[in-house]
This record gives sequence, structure tokens and C-alpha cells, in this order.
Amino acid sequence: MREDSFYYSWNELGISPLEWLRIGLVGQRTRLYQTERDIQRGFFAQLMYRKATLGVYVFNPDDSDNRFMVFSLGAKF
Repeated sequence: MREDSFYYSWNELGISPLEWLRIGLVGQRTRLYQTERDIQRGFFAQLMYRKATLGVYVFNPDDSDNRFMVFSLGAKF
């Protein structure tokens, strides 16, 4: 495999148990965040209200040295 070739991936598997809540599993493969793992995985939760979405993603929750969080804010137009 060439060193300058890389595939970036972000995947989610979620469920909406309530109209305003979405929860699930998340995984990403990236070279932007340097860890010992090639693939970071974790869980997420999103709150939805009208056309706005607020989310939190927790990656590597079982590894305190490589744990990190991503926050998101979305809007539908």
C-alpha cells in the first residue's frame, strides 16, 4: 500500500428511541488524529429540536490515554 494513499471514513449506526433523541455507535478511520489505533470507535448521542441538532461523540471510551470527544451542531434549511 502506498504511504501517500489513505481512505478516510466516518460511520454511524444509530436508533431514535424518542422523536428528539438519536443514540448509537460511531467509528472513524483518519490520520488527522494520531493514536496507536488505526480505527477509533465509540458512541454518540444527538438531541433534536425543530430544525436543530446538537450532538456529542465519544471515541475510544475504554482508553483514557486516547479518549476524545467531538461536539456537533447542525441545522436544516
